[in-house]
Amino acid sequence: MAKEIVYILTKPSLAGWIKIGMTSKNDIAQRLKQLNNSEAIPLDFRVYALLRCDDAHKTESLIHRLFDAINPEIHAIEQRANGRVRKKEFFQIEPEKAYEVMETVVALAPDNYELVKQEATKEEKDIEDIVKEVAHRENRSRSTFKMVGIPAGTELEYVRDPQIKCVVVDDSNTVEYNGKHYSLSTLSWELQGRPNYGINGWYEFSYQGERLSERRLRLEAENE
Repeated sequence: MAKEIVYILTKPSLAGWIKIGMTSKNDIAQRLKQLNNSEAIPLDFRVYALLRCDDAHKTESLIHRLFDAINPEIHAIEQRANGRVRKKEFFQIEPEKAYEVMETVVALAPDNYELVKQEATKEEKDIEDIVKEVAHRENRSRSTFKMVGIPAGTELEYVRDPQIKCVVVDDSNTVEYNGKHYSLSTLSWELQGRPNYGINGWYEFSYQGERLSERRLRLEAENE
């Protein structure tokens, strides 16, 4: 009997977050194609681990419940305009920890589960290393327009849709869009209609054809 799949996916642009989902088909390549077939997402998902089982929907629900019981604050929750709350398939946890939970599930029912961890390809590792380096540098000192030589009044383009532009307001990290002031990350969250996780505004906007995150890295490298 063909197994169904519960998966752990990672994505470099969602640093600190993983996706735990399922597919009723024993075909993770097809599921990845569906998830990555969008120009609205920066960088692709990659498979961190696969858990093959007889009932993926039940197993996925069980794993989500385990995480909620351990710490409900790590589960991404979307508050909709109509007041309804939707729990999503994203968790703020390292993939290694999620894998340990899956190992425990397998240990409880070894005859029904098959757990496999997949190594990242060289290209995937290179992308992850670049994103981690950006995050490290930004955590070390908060990015500001002043440090990358972008003055107030400068127009920035939204990478996903260059027709969308905002204007730099100050030397810090404030921009104006449709008459309102935002940080770049907050504006990115609003444009994507998503809850405020895993989105770095400095990756989402560009200046003179260069992402702001890449501009910072380039300028820092030139000054070293």
